[in-house]
Amino acid sequence: MDSERARKRKKNIHTLRRLGHLLLDHWAWILLGIVLTFIGNFLDLQTPRLSGAAVDAMAEPGGVNLAAVIHYVKYMILFYVVSTLVNIVVSRIMIEVSQRMTNRMRHTLFAKIMSLKISFFDTHPTGDIISRMNYDVDTLNSTLSTDITSILTSSISVFGSLIMMLSISPALSSVLLITIPMAIGYTIYHAKRVKPLFSRRTAVLGDLNGLVEEIIPGQETIRIYNQEQVFTDQFARQNAVSAAAEYSASYQGSINGPVVSGINNLSLLLVTIFGAILYVNGMVTLGNISTFLIYSRRFSWPINNIATMIGDFQSTLSAAERIFEIYDTESESADEAGDIEIDPQTIDGTIVFDRVNFEYVPDQPVLRDLSFFAQPGKMTAIVGETGAGKTTIGNLLPRFYDYQSGEIRLDGNEITELTRTSLRSAFAVVTQEPWIFEGTLRENICFAAGEISPEALDRTCADAGLTDFIATLPDGYETMITNESNISQGQKQLIAIARAMLNPAPILVLDEATSNVDTITEMSIQAALARLLTGRTSIVIAHRLSTVQRADLIIVLSNGQIIESGTHTELIARRGNYYNLFRMQFT
Repeated sequence: MDSERARKRKKNIHTLRRLGHLLLDHWAWILLGIVLTFIGNFLDLQTPRLSGAAVDAMAEPGGVNLAAVIHYVKYMILFYVVSTLVNIVVSRIMIEVSQRMTNRMRHTLFAKIMSLKISFFDTHPTGDIISRMNYDVDTLNSTLSTDITSILTSSISVFGSLIMMLSISPALSSVLLITIPMAIGYTIYHAKRVKPLFSRRTAVLGDLNGLVEEIIPGQETIRIYNQEQVFTDQFARQNAVSAAAEYSASYQGSINGPVVSGINNLSLLLVTIFGAILYVNGMVTLGNISTFLIYSRRFSWPINNIATMIGDFQSTLSAAERIFEIYDTESESADEAGDIEIDPQTIDGTIVFDRVNFEYVPDQPVLRDLSFFAQPGKMTAIVGETGAGKTTIGNLLPRFYDYQSGEIRLDGNEITELTRTSLRSAFAVVTQEPWIFEGTLRENICFAAGEISPEALDRTCADAGLTDFIATLPDGYETMITNESNISQGQKQLIAIARAMLNPAPILVLDEATSNVDTITEMSIQAALARLLTGRTSIVIAHRLSTVQRADLIIVLSNGQIIESGTHTELIARRGNYYNLFRMQFT
């Protein structure tokens, strides 16, 4: 238990240091804010003493000294006005600092996410990543823009008020020795209790966002199987967990303020009693007691405020830890000094898999001693049952994952010795799930292709079978579409195929590229694909064997191993696994 506490304490200190380093990037503005905060609080701390002097002027034996009262009131007004203006400037400065810092943090976080390995996205729900990008960064922004200034102001008010009270009456100030340790001790104890609750709250919220992100895109499937209530119940359970975590963290976090406030009210009561005793004995004036009561309130209120903000700060620490977790996640390995920069337009496209072994999870092999040769400018098809390892081959070629042993060579160069940018520029890919982003149809088709002439775009769309679809759109190529648009999955696939056609990469990877296209549409694009594949090395991963019958080499996978290979005619003649797959699909 002690070691766990020490580990958590060390982690919290490390997180605070990292936040401190981020703040130091704006040290000039922060220093200005601190100086102005001291000035504003110094002026504010003078007003109770002026108020006390005014009270004494009203209680003089000869009657009210109106001139003295007016004199003190004028300075009180001046100090209040200047202090207010200074505090407004400080708030503006801290908001500016927090906005700059969180904007930079969000930008850095997004850049980091874009550099992470593909495995990170395969193991982290999209909703959780979005929660870190938005909710956690906004939590930090709220703390930096308000809480830091409040803590600094409160701290100055506490120590300044204590000094003022000691200067008025050390004896009366001794009363605070009873209540201060109680307030501080409880605050420290409470902070340790609520930190895990806020950590759980942010984690559970990420899980809830991930569940929603998963459910929303699947509405058609959910409804066709009448599973609305099942997922509503699943959401209700997860929402209940989230609500319980939110309630527990918020409730426990809110307790500290009232408890410390009660302790501070006790101190005010004691000050009133002992102040009356001292006044009766002629040791203090009415003005002294009035001033002391104001200072005692200014002393106790910030302690209560700090206690409340400590609860908020636990949430901030949890949010910062989740952000820094992504910062600390291993990115794709950088290119080494000796890595080769290839020119995609000059390579032949010869691909060799030589005894490649790969596993996503240790001791759970996906590919076992996989060896094959893909000839340049030829079509190599990969077929097999679900889970055989077909898509994994497509993931290894552009180094989305790195294999554990063996070699994959492109034109004689092992791909791990090539720069990632030049390696990936050698591939055009069409996946099972086409990605469509919010933008015009033209932008989606010409994605990463640069400037394309209208004639070339029309020709490509005709080859991809998109012409009739485009004719139905209200603004043609300029029609806005998104991944959630009312366009069919097959149309999205055709857009992705057109995108690949515009990519001059010498190697084409089709991962179930026609799986979402109906049979008639598939037949119409086979000729286009034949033109697309001409002169390119192509790796065609397919479940529908109609796509691969013209392949120069068909590889049949099972459990990550090649069990058959040859042309369509050769494999049919052998009457093996491929023959059985073919019969099931075409008989």
